[in-house]
Amino acid sequence: MGEQVLKSINLKMPENLHKHLKLQAVVSGKTISNLLIEKIRGWMQESEAELLLHALKNAPIHDEEISQETLDEIEEAKQDKVEHSWSEFEEKLKK
Repeated sequence: MGEQVLKSINLKMPENLHKHLKLQAVVSGKTISNLLIEKIRGWMQESEAELLLHALKNAPIHDEEISQETLDEIEEAKQDKVEHSWSEFEEKLKK
C-alpha cells in the first residue's frame, strides 16, 4: 500500500484555546497535529454512527423476507470488533 497523502489546514483560534490545546498535547505526549487528527477521527466515527442511526430510523419498512445469507452477514457484523457494544447500539435504535 502506498504512502498516505497528507493535506494542510490553517486554523486561526483564540489564544487561550491554543494554549489549552498545546497543554493537552504536551500532557498526552502527542503533537498538536496528531492530537487534532485523533479527535477528528473520533468525531467522524461518532458522526457516521449518528448518520447510520438516522438512516435506519427513516428507512422504509418492507414485508419481504430476509434471506439466510443476509441474516448470516448481520450476525457476522455483530461479532466484528467495535468501540461500542451491540447493546448500546440497540438502545440508540430504540430512541
